[in-house]
Amino acid sequence: MTLSFLKILLWGSLLVGPLPRSCCPFWTQAWRRACGEVCYGRGGMVVLAMVLLATLGGCRQDPRGTPTPGGAGVRVIAGDGVLCDLTQRLAPSQVKVTCLLGPGDDPHAFRLSPSQGQLLAQSRLLLVNGGGLTPALERIPNRVAIVERLRGPGDRQDPHLWHDPAQAAQMVKAVAAPLVALSPESGAEIEGRSAALQGQLAQLDRWNRRQLATIPRGPDGQPPPIAMAHRALSHYGAAYGLQALPLVDRDSTSSSLRPAQLGAVVAELKQRRVPALFHEPGAIGRSLQRISDLSGVPIASTPLVVDGLAGAVEGQPPSLMATLVANTCALSRGLGGQCDSQAGTRLAQQWQAIGAARVLGKDP
Repeated sequence: MTLSFLKILLWGSLLVGPLPRSCCPFWTQAWRRACGEVCYGRGGMVVLAMVLLATLGGCRQDPRGTPTPGGAGVRVIAGDGVLCDLTQRLAPSQVKVTCLLGPGDDPHAFRLSPSQGQLLAQSRLLLVNGGGLTPALERIPNRVAIVERLRGPGDRQDPHLWHDPAQAAQMVKAVAAPLVALSPESGAEIEGRSAALQGQLAQLDRWNRRQLATIPRGPDGQPPPIAMAHRALSHYGAAYGLQALPLVDRDSTSSSLRPAQLGAVVAELKQRRVPALFHEPGAIGRSLQRISDLSGVPIASTPLVVDGLAGAVEGQPPSLMATLVANTCALSRGLGGQCDSQAGTRLAQQWQAIGAARVLGKDP
């Protein structure tokens, strides 16, 4: 049986769901104990593929454990746009980083292509955000889920940690650790870049606070809430004393509201004198437009990029820093405040200089 056939077998198994562990045959469970693999996939095919691949290639330790000697030529896959940017900036030159999602891609709607499935079979490390952000990658064995490392497995609250610069810095450290394990000879280089990225995020935090301080306060002394359709900025709001107000999925994950829910949302917006509703890139959803029409609250002209990376922003290449700077400017201005965009551009340029030899992109 050839490696190519086994890779196809592994790819096919990624399209199906999990089996109870009790359904796995004894020999796969024994191999899982020996190699640290998991029993996964309808019909046990994913386990069979991984077991046979391991038989031909030898047991490989998870990057969280003992590193495999010699990091030259290893392939690392970053499953989400934010992790793509972080991984490309942290990884040394001998580590090939492949991105499954590019700027503007929707992680919720992402589906693996056959060629991407083959890349997964060839990779040594798969980094994903976790927390349900990218459903197509949630069931892949041996993935390293950054949110779950920071928040614990099974956490399904708002997975958009990176909007809070302090938590984004923790994500940087969580990405750097398995890269060091894969390429220990480049550990000092990776840790140096990690420290530089964390320093830039600390500067972003201070810059954010200066911009958000210009937002006018209401009679109660509080700034207006961040009102948008879905729950995506709770970590940002908690970091800066802004309430994130999800309008559509406050009680469910539905994309529409019942009449009673719609009436309650409209009444709350009027009572709190919300100056603007925020939307994500793309067409404005019908529910959000309906809420705007009934409440008289306008929809902000600039969208917020909450699920990944924005495209080029004011001439800056796509990056996490450029995206976060653009979001803060859009929020501050939309809520009646100001934004020092020149200082924000300098932050994005400084970020871009870290790991500048790599170019953000994705494989087909």
